[in-house]
Amino acid sequence: MAYSTVTDLKNYLPAARLLQLTDDSDTDDIDLEKITDCIRRADDLIDGYCRGRFTVPIVGTIPVLIQDLSTKLAIYFLFKRALIETMPSAITDDYAYCMEQLTAIQKGRLSPFEVSSNPGWFKGSKSESDMAQSRLTLATTNVVRYDRFYI
Repeated sequence: MAYSTVTDLKNYLPAARLLQLTDDSDTDDIDLEKITDCIRRADDLIDGYCRGRFTVPIVGTIPVLIQDLSTKLAIYFLFKRALIETMPSAITDDYAYCMEQLTAIQKGRLSPFEVSSNPGWFKGSKSESDMAQSRLTLATTNVVRYDRFYI
């Protein structure tokens, strides 16, 4: 199951622009195969960043963040595929945003799922209180080292 749909892309870009990006044969029809391929590429990229942190592919209800990232990345790939010389800044900004979000997901700083419904979230062997204590110890150690070296 794809994380975004053709309808999501149509809601993001006008149909005339999608036609311009996909109609290589001048048939005056949006090429759904090209859009589907770009959505697949976007979803593969998302899965690559989520792999190891979540079970991929994501099944069931797709989180809104993942759907948004899939839509924006698919549009970026459509523009790239069309070999447009100057990519619109809004599209490159969206791509940069998507990559930041995917990096945050990969590093565990951001979860696209609600806290109570993280499917396949990999947990370590330490409890939350042990992890909190480790973070406190690390923070205290870093402060002590900072004070020791710079006073």
